[in-house]
Amino acid sequence: MLSLSRKSLYPFKLKLGFLLFSVVLLMSGLMGAFQYFFVKHLLESNFEQNRRMIEERVRNTVADADRMNLLVERPMEQEARPILEAVRNHYLNSGQIGFDLKPFVADKPDMDLYIIDQSYTVIASTNTGDIGLNFQPYSDFTRYLDGVVREGGFAGSRISLSLNGSNLTKYCYLPSGDGRYIFETGALIDPRLLELKTSTFENFETAVVRENTFIDRVILYDYLGVSYKKEKNGLNYRIDEKHSPAFAQAMDTLQTVETEGVYEGQTVIYQYVPYQLVNAAGNNEISVIEIIYNEDSLRQSLFRNLLVSSILVIAAACIAGSYGFYRSRSITRPLQAIASGIRKIARGDYDVSLDIRSTDEFAVLGRKVEQMAVEIRELLGERSRIQHELESSLKENQNSYFETVRALVNAIEVKDAYTRGHCERVMDYSLAIGRAMNLTQQELHDLRFGSILHDIGKIGIPEHILNNQGSFSPQDFEMMKRHPAIGDKLLEGLHFLDNSRKIVHEHHERVDGTGYPQGLKGEEIGLMSKIVSVADAYDAMTSDRPYRKTVMSSKDALQELERQAGTQFDARVVRIFVMLLTGRLDLNANGPNLRNLERRM
Repeated sequence: MLSLSRKSLYPFKLKLGFLLFSVVLLMSGLMGAFQYFFVKHLLESNFEQNRRMIEERVRNTVADADRMNLLVERPMEQEARPILEAVRNHYLNSGQIGFDLKPFVADKPDMDLYIIDQSYTVIASTNTGDIGLNFQPYSDFTRYLDGVVREGGFAGSRISLSLNGSNLTKYCYLPSGDGRYIFETGALIDPRLLELKTSTFENFETAVVRENTFIDRVILYDYLGVSYKKEKNGLNYRIDEKHSPAFAQAMDTLQTVETEGVYEGQTVIYQYVPYQLVNAAGNNEISVIEIIYNEDSLRQSLFRNLLVSSILVIAAACIAGSYGFYRSRSITRPLQAIASGIRKIARGDYDVSLDIRSTDEFAVLGRKVEQMAVEIRELLGERSRIQHELESSLKENQNSYFETVRALVNAIEVKDAYTRGHCERVMDYSLAIGRAMNLTQQELHDLRFGSILHDIGKIGIPEHILNNQGSFSPQDFEMMKRHPAIGDKLLEGLHFLDNSRKIVHEHHERVDGTGYPQGLKGEEIGLMSKIVSVADAYDAMTSDRPYRKTVMSSKDALQELERQAGTQFDARVVRIFVMLLTGRLDLNANGPNLRNLERRM
């Protein structure tokens, strides 16, 4: 440990002040450097100001081209609207979606028709190359399509580039009315129409580059980094992968972003300027203008200025650097020792002893670092002990809760001999489905308790009804239908089962609304209740029951679940359960092996 008397300390600021004072004495030899940096700042400020002016001019030029394009697009929207309405009317009248789209655009060779389903996938098109195209990766565009469905009317997207071919295209949309489909037209924009305008997205930069020698190139890109301008080989320019981060930053922040790069063998400045298209929405709402500035004139001026002052700067810098290097050792040595100690602490080694040969604040700092290492070691030991105690306590509580639940379930099985083991199997089936549907750990916890307790209400049902080997009388069936509500009431005071009570109360509800006891339907029924409903039905069909002479095979039971999907059961839950039991999903992943539970197919 360090042991220093207070009187032996010399303030670090005194040492640093002496060092700075010595350096300032040498600054008389650096006047040439001052001149260089002053001129450099002046030239760079002028260059930056010119860039701001060019940026504003380019924005205005693109805005002019945007307005001109809008004039071309409006007649195209008027042409697309009746075609989309005719397609929608045909669909609504026929009730079918697999009709031929070509007759609707037979006289429009530059227009294609598309049908997009609820998964944002093109399921039909007059352009067969676009069938199967999925828009889910383009989140802004899918939000735009959701807005079109909500509004329910005709919508025209602004000018954009097609995903296949990067051709300048005008897209219009009309929802089907029942929320299942969106009808879309895509019409190629005739370049000759745009050439009649004063400027377009392809040629707007011509005048800017011609009038400013320090600009190498100006190009407008869409949201995917594809240019509206084509190269000589007919392909669209695409954003350089090295500049993709700057491009993306400009898109996200809507702020101009600058970065250095190389263009035609020279170091240049790439400037990315975001631009919002007029009346646009979705992915093509934001475009980015790329401006490439060369700094040849600036570099030449700076080089001439550098030649004038370089001799004085180099001489003075050598003197100041030598002296500073010599004096800095008294500063860097204790810093290195402290940094070494901190690195040991970061690696988990808290046995730190610093050898700092100094009499200033570094000595105090070193002592504090040593004390910190000791305190961290003590705190970590205490935290480890407390954490172990908490984990042990939590595990004991969870086991205690589940054993309490098992005791309640055993009470059911004492009354109903035909359901022995039923609750445990329903729990295993339910947890397997829940894991396959990526439920959270808390949801799986609630599902575990709710599934094993789903029939707890049968405690309140007379045994002659539970073990009835014939058909239920109307009165007996009404009594049996009360067991979900009875179970919910029994668990009312157990707060750790609050979320599981909903499963107990709803596991006999049907998605078509004809279930009991509440007559809930569709999304009114909780997902975990739907899961237990499927698991319960499957085990009931494949188990011995007093009211059934023969036990159904697993294959027949799964077919019955699929037949009732969408009416009695949730279709998605049934699909996942069938996939689990037929081996199309991993049966062993994160849960019990269902092959040990299922019967032979």
